[in-house]
Amino acid sequence: MSRMFYNRDRERHSLQNVVRSARSELFILYGRRGVGKSALLRQVLSETGAPFLFYRAVRRTLPLQLEALTEAFRQAFPSVFVGQPFASTTVFLNALVHEAQARQTRGDTTPVCAVIDELPY
Repeated sequence: MSRMFYNRDRERHSLQNVVRSARSELFILYGRRGVGKSALLRQVLSETGAPFLFYRAVRRTLPLQLEALTEAFRQAFPSVFVGQPFASTTVFLNALVHEAQARQTRGDTTPVCAVIDELPY
């Protein structure tokens, strides 16, 4: 256990269970600003050793958001060719599904994890 997160064993355990799940899952983590949610997510995902997408949204236009999200996808999954920025969030989600299905076909049980931090933006 990391000493960086005092008294967060229950939260870490819940997140680890989601990451280890054999099912596709959506996990929403919310709470007050500045309490360490993002750092906790990064820590738990880093401990898995699997690649993961971590995108921190900021207030800007949708085309700029999609360009940045595309770059985060390319960095997280470098073996996947993405020739142009995602045209929509639906295309992004479809790319995640495609990567998960490709892994399943190869017999790779590594989860496909994506975090969208500051989703309201």
